[in-house]
Amino acid sequence: GIALFFEVGLILLVPILFAIAREAKISPMFMCVPML
Repeated sequence: GIALFFEVGLILLVPILFAIAREAKISPMFMCVPML
């Protein structure tokens, strides 16, 4: 269902978000808040 898709998407996105945050020199939390 949608919940499973959301969880898989979240698991895939988190490492990407952390990589972007590291490249952009910003806090990962700053990236994660808009996602929620």
